Amino acid sequence: MKRISALFILLPLVFIGCIKITTVEQPTEAKAGAEITVKVHLETDLGEGTEAEDLAIQNAHGLLGVCIPNDWELIFAEFSGDVSGWMSEDRALADDCEGNSPADLGYRWIALISQQGFVYTEKIVKFLVTLEFKVGEVTGNYHLMYRSGLSYGAGSDTTTVWHEHTEVADITVR
Repeated sequence: MKRISALFILLPLVFIGCIKITTVEQPTEAKAGAEITVKVHLETDLGEGTEAEDLAIQNAHGLLGVCIPNDWELIFAEFSGDVSGWMSEDRALADDCEGNSPADLGYRWIALISQQGFVYTEKIVKFLVTLEFKVGEVTGNYHLMYRSGLSYGAGSDTTTVWHEHTEVADITVR
């Protein structure tokens, strides 16, 4: 019965509480082979007065998926805000992004997960993810796609929730 009770406690998170992208700061142009910085602003909808008030999710991890050109490379990813730390790539989460929204020809998904877990409550409201990419050598116009989410739990009891909104930002590589 404890497992069923825990499930009902977590249901509000699935329906109303997730980490969502509010804006993406990305250059509109870059030189082939250059390094660029992208800033992704995120916030939660677990505020006071919602059904999730006083909810505390243990071992939560922030997620960010980015669909990039095949020849681009992620140099680093960090997040700051109400909690902060480093993010690392996760192939299984990238496959999950690909399964939900297949990448166009010439693109691939990378997915990032916060390295440290945190307690997710209504007091955690804003995040900034800073990404550093090495742009590839292939010139052209590109559409990068961003999606955010949250993972919580441990082992086989881990739940992953992606926010339904995706953000698209264009960049021209010269």
